[in-house]
Amino acid sequence: MASGQTVGTRRNYSIRTLKVLFALSGGCCAFPGCRLLLVDRGHDVTDPVNLTNIAHIRGAADDGPRADPALSVAARNAYPNLMLLCPTHHKLVDDHPDRYPVEVLVAYKAQLEKWVHDRLTAAVIQVTSAELDVVCRHLVHGHPMPSSALRAVPAEEKLRRNGLGAPSRLRLTIGMAQSPLVADYLQRMAANVDHRFPGNLRRAFVTEYERLWNEGLRGDSLFVALSEFAGGEAGDLLRQAAGLAVLAHLFGVCDVFEEAA
Repeated sequence: MASGQTVGTRRNYSIRTLKVLFALSGGCCAFPGCRLLLVDRGHDVTDPVNLTNIAHIRGAADDGPRADPALSVAARNAYPNLMLLCPTHHKLVDDHPDRYPVEVLVAYKAQLEKWVHDRLTAAVIQVTSAELDVVCRHLVHGHPMPSSALRAVPAEEKLRRNGLGAPSRLRLTIGMAQSPLVADYLQRMAANVDHRFPGNLRRAFVTEYERLWNEGLRGDSLFVALSEFAGGEAGDLLRQAAGLAVLAHLFGVCDVFEEAA
């Protein structure tokens, strides 16, 4: 950039950035006491009401609220500088940048992500075979593939090889709490309902993994997208938790992600 050139408001968020941002925020407004779910599907899932405002912690433009002219356009539109707010609180924080400086908004974002993490952790503990049945039956389709051993042990090398950072590692840790329940459920389905069931479930994830990979998703954004595929997007927390438990279990037992070297 030439000296003295002003960076205008250029909002260009990558799909990878948006996936991680929405996942860690639970699709909720970060303003304390609000926590409004910003995409409301209501009864018409084909026409959801989207109240999402993607807010910049440090201004999107040089003359914006909390601006930092030293930041590149890419850094301004990257995950660390973004947060989700409802329209009301987005206007509030931008109209009063002195009251809501950078450090305050960074704290708001961190508080929201901890709140989402704690709720998801609590929901995973409540997952039963009934929730797993809803999730897995919805996912199973196509022709069976050979099923792997029903034992999940995510390796550090496998995490590194797939470029999975802190967001995915946290989610995997949460989901792995119910790995024994998932293993037991799949064994019972194979023994009592359909021996092809675990293989069909695996194929569902492999097919979606390949589709997302071909779209260019990698690392945490790919993991988030598979989590959405497994349990749906924000709204039904228990179903999300069940989907995460299944994904975390399969992460270690099949080739949805690249194997460790």
